[in-house]
Amino acid sequence: MTTGLIGLKRRFEVPLLRPDVGFDSAKLTGLVDSDSVTDWAAVIGGITPTQATAAKKPTYRTAQQNGLPWVSFDGVDDVLIATDPAVTDVGLGDFTVIMVYRPESLLVFQAIAYKGAVSDTDTGWGVYQNSGTLALFLSDGVTRFSGGMAIPTVSLPYIAIWVNDRDGLQTRYRDGVQISTTDISAFSDNNLNSAVWFNLSGVSAIPDHPYNGKLMEWWLAKRALDVSEVQWAFRGLGPKWGIKVS
Repeated sequence: MTTGLIGLKRRFEVPLLRPDVGFDSAKLTGLVDSDSVTDWAAVIGGITPTQATAAKKPTYRTAQQNGLPWVSFDGVDDVLIATDPAVTDVGLGDFTVIMVYRPESLLVFQAIAYKGAVSDTDTGWGVYQNSGTLALFLSDGVTRFSGGMAIPTVSLPYIAIWVNDRDGLQTRYRDGVQISTTDISAFSDNNLNSAVWFNLSGVSAIPDHPYNGKLMEWWLAKRALDVSEVQWAFRGLGPKWGIKVS
């Protein structure tokens, strides 16, 4: 039997890459089409962002992307929140973020998944859509950095991966293509943890800067995936969600 990542015969799922926490809309249970999403339990990581206010709950839609469901956020006040989950803390080393999503507008600064960092003096990090750019934001309370990649158009799905390594480099990939690499060594020895909350959509309980679009998968691994793992992720996620990858 062939060994190694490429030789694995089982169907690809991101948990095979050993992430620390992650969400997959295809794994949600007990919901029917157009149900409000009160809570979204992580597949791995043991956290469950929730929402008690009816008007702020995102919507579950079945058979939307390649026959699979997604969770739709309205860009007005939809938000799911987990209070200060340590599993979403990063900093002081390597980490990788994987996301499958579909933006529905190019409004400025739409937070998709965020940990703290409400003001310029906060520590925290997150993923956000800013006009035509998708970015991973980092703040240690002094220095702020946003590593972005262009998103050609709205109302199409994308797979995005950011790999942050201990050498101080952030490499960004979209739909199987390496987009760019940036030196982020200013953060390599800094703690980006924030004792506030972790949001799916927005950066506060209000929420500020809510996301307008669909979210299918979001994962955090507290290690830097190597190139073969990144490409394996694209080759698995592309067919799963019906997204063409290079």
